[in-house]
Amino acid sequence: MATDMADIYHIESRAVLEGLQLAWAKCFKQVEVERDNAMLIKSLQNGLAAISNVKEIRMIHRYCSKNWLINSMHIQRGNNKVADCRGKAVG
Repeated sequence: MATDMADIYHIESRAVLEGLQLAWAKCFKQVEVERDNAMLIKSLQNGLAAISNVKEIRMIHRYCSKNWLINSMHIQRGNNKVADCRGKAVG
């Protein structure tokens, strides 16, 4: 399966959004999000997420603005064993 960078960006932003939605629904007050997509992290940190063309990025921004603590960490793609394994299973 061929996947371009835009597809990966949307897939990863959707995964982050779904994780935040689940954590909020479970009433967690502190969440740690590990991301291996530097472009996704930059879009959320540069202050332009609220007006992004990507719906998931705008929604992630809204969840980050809620009354809870979210700690975001960048991890190297090679160290992200779960995502690496799932990506290989899809291909």
